Amino acid sequence: MSTNKLYPCFLLFFFYTVLTGSNHAIAYEGRDLNEDVIENLANDPTWLKLLHFKRNRSKILTEDFFLSPAGRYDPKAELVATIHAYSESDPHKKDISPRCKFPARYFWLSQKISLPNYKLHEPQCESFEKWSLLNDVKSMSLFLVSGYFGNPASVFGHSFLKLNTYSRDDKDGLFDLSINYGALVPENEPTLQYVVRGITGGYQAGFSDKYFYTHDLVYSRTEFRDIWEYELLLSDYQRNLLILHIWEVLGRKFDYYFLDENCAFRLAELLEIIIEEPFLDQAKKWYIPVETFFRLEEIDKNRRAKGDQGLIKLVCFHPSSQREFYYQFAQLTKREKEAVKTIINDVSSTSSITSSFQQHSRLRIIDTVLSYYKYRLIAEEPSPSVEMREKKNEILLARLRLPPQTKSLFYGIPQLKSPARGNRPMLMGIGMGLDSTESTYFKLHWSPFSQEIVGQNHLEGDELVVLDTTIGFRASDYGFFVDNFDLVRIRKLKKNSLSIDDGNPWSWQLRLGTTLTEHNNKSYNDGIFSFGAGRAWSLNESISFYAMVDTAAHTIKPYARLRPNTGIITDNDSIKSWWYAGFENMKYSEKFDFVWGSQIQYKISEQMAVSISFSSETTTKIAAEVKWYW
Repeated sequence: MSTNKLYPCFLLFFFYTVLTGSNHAIAYEGRDLNEDVIENLANDPTWLKLLHFKRNRSKILTEDFFLSPAGRYDPKAELVATIHAYSESDPHKKDISPRCKFPARYFWLSQKISLPNYKLHEPQCESFEKWSLLNDVKSMSLFLVSGYFGNPASVFGHSFLKLNTYSRDDKDGLFDLSINYGALVPENEPTLQYVVRGITGGYQAGFSDKYFYTHDLVYSRTEFRDIWEYELLLSDYQRNLLILHIWEVLGRKFDYYFLDENCAFRLAELLEIIIEEPFLDQAKKWYIPVETFFRLEEIDKNRRAKGDQGLIKLVCFHPSSQREFYYQFAQLTKREKEAVKTIINDVSSTSSITSSFQQHSRLRIIDTVLSYYKYRLIAEEPSPSVEMREKKNEILLARLRLPPQTKSLFYGIPQLKSPARGNRPMLMGIGMGLDSTESTYFKLHWSPFSQEIVGQNHLEGDELVVLDTTIGFRASDYGFFVDNFDLVRIRKLKKNSLSIDDGNPWSWQLRLGTTLTEHNNKSYNDGIFSFGAGRAWSLNESISFYAMVDTAAHTIKPYARLRPNTGIITDNDSIKSWWYAGFENMKYSEKFDFVWGSQIQYKISEQMAVSISFSSETTTKIAAEVKWYW
C-alpha cells in the first residue's frame, strides 16, 4: 500500500487520539494536560461518583447526562469531553451550555486543574442561579420518616434531603427546597403489580425538588408519620458541591428497586460524594432508610472520639400532627376533656360550655378544639368536608374573641428517640431450646429486618419482622429442622386513639409463616396465616396492653382457628418484655384450650442482647438466646 493511501488513515487516527485523550496530552484554552493527569482525574473516586459510575457503567439512564457518546461506559472519555466543552459558551443560548448543565463537574475540576475564567456563579446560568440560592443555603438536613403501611414501598420508612436557608420570614423552613427520590409509577397501578415490578426493577426513578411544606403535608399531616431531622456539619465546599450536583441529576432517570437501589441508597450515594467515609461499602441485597442514619451516627461518633469535628450538628424530632393533637389533649383536665368532646359534637355549644371555666382553661379548651379541626381538615385532603371547614371557622372566631396568649398553654411534646439510636435491623442469634419432649436443641436465629416488640428499635410497641428464621439442631439424632419461620410478622398498636377522633382506632396484627408443632406424637411444620384486630391502651410510658381476636388458617387440623387473646408490653429501658395469653380452638368443637407465652429481653449494648422466651400452645417451648444486631 502506498504512503499516500496511508496518510488519511494516520490523520484520522491522530484526531481520534486527541479527542479521546488517548494521546499523551489534550489541549483546551491553549493549555495542555498530560496523560498522567487525565488518567488520575478519570479514576478519581469523586469523578466516578459524580458520574454515578459502578460496575463499569453509569447508573444514570438519561442520555443527555453525558457529553461523550461513550460517556456512560467510559469515565475517561466523559472527562475529556467535559474539559473540551468548558470553553463552549453562547450568550444566545443561556442555561444550556455544559457549564450550566454540569456545574458540579467544573466546580470539582476547578480544584484540580486550572480552568481559565472559572466562576462559581456563572452569569449565563440564570435558571441554576435562581434555583440553587447558593449564597442563602446555610446547611443541609437529612430526614428519616417512619414506616407507613399504606404504601408497600414505604413500609420500611423513607428519607429525603433539605436545603436550609434559615430565612427570617420562614422560621420553620417550609419554603426551603427538599430533594426527594422516588419511583415513577403510573396512576392506579394494581398493588400486586406495583410490588412485583418494584422488587424486580420494573420502574425507573429520579430525583425531584419540592418545597419542604409539601413533604410535611404528606408525611406528617396526612399519613401521620413521625420524622427525625439530622442536620449535618458540612464545609462550604461540601455543601456547594452537593447543591451543584443535585442540579445535575434532577430529572435524570435511574433504575429503581424497592429493596436496594431505593431512596435511601441514592441519597447515600449523594452523601458519599462529599463525605470521605463510605456509606454503601457494606450494602447487601437490601438497603433500608434507617441504614443511612446508623452510618451517620457511626461516623459522627468515630470523628468525635478522635477529637475531630463531628458530622451531626443536631437531631430534631418532628412529631406527626396526630401525635401533637393527642399529646395536647392528654394534658387537659378531665373536665376540660369533656368540654372539648361536647364542643366537637356541637360547635354551637361553645359559648355556653366554656363560660363556666376560668380564662386559662377556656383558652386551653378552644385551642385544643381548633387543633382538632386543623388536624382533621388536613387528614381529609384533598377533599375536606364543607361541614368540617365551617366548624373550624366558628371555633376560630371564638378564639379571636379571647385575648392573645404570650405563654404556652401546653407542655412541649417529648422528643422520641430516633430509630437509628437503637438496634440495627439485621438480627443474628445463637441459643438453646427445650421442648415438650424434654430434649434440648441448639438454635440459630436470623432475620434481615427485625423491629421486634422487645427490641430497642421498635416504635412504641409496634413490630415489623421479615424473613425471621430459626433453625434447630438436635445432637441426639444429628438432625436439623426449621423451628420457626415468619415470612412477615406485623403488629400495629394504636394505643392513644381517642373517641373524638374520626380516624381508624383499631390495632391489628398479622403473621405469615410456619411453626414446629406436635401432632399425633409427631413433629410437623404447621403453616399459618393469621390476622387479628382489636384495641390497645397505654397505662403509662412503660406499660401498655392490647386485646384482639385472631382468625387463622393452618395446614394442620383444625385448619381454621379462632384465638381471642390479650397482651402486655413493658419497657424499662434496658429490659423489655411481652406477655400474652388467650384461648384457641384446637379441635372443631366448642372447647378452647388456654395458650400463653412471653419473651423477655435484656439489652447488653446497642449491638447485643440476651433473650428468654416461654410458650405453651400445641407444644411447650423454653428458649434462651444471645442476639447480635448489625
